[in-house]
Amino acid sequence: MRRRQFLASLIAGATAPHLGWAAAGSPEYLAAARAADGSQWLHGRTAGGESLFALPLPARGHAAAHPHRAQAVAFARRPGSFALVIDCARGRLDARLTPPPGRQFNGHGVFSADGAVP
Repeated sequence: MRRRQFLASLIAGATAPHLGWAAAGSPEYLAAARAADGSQWLHGRTAGGESLFALPLPARGHAAAHPHRAQAVAFARRPGSFALVIDCARGRLDARLTPPPGRQFNGHGVFSADGAVP
């Protein structure tokens, strides 16, 4: 991709109307954090800092937000063996994922821009 094509794609992406993640009924922020007792949590927060939900994590984690739905996946930090699919509109766990034998999660994940592939 040449420089002009890259700049044109940035402008097109910035000006194209789309439903943002927070507008889909999600918190503005997700944060994985350790509590004073050492337990790990995923927090959904508003822009003003209000807590919308807090879900326990089995260990340290990171989260990837779906680009259009109120959904996120909390991945284990490396090396780790959990990925939790979270319904962010309701603040609940929808599914637990485990890697195939011999594989692990390494803390970061992303959805494709259209949300079809996590």
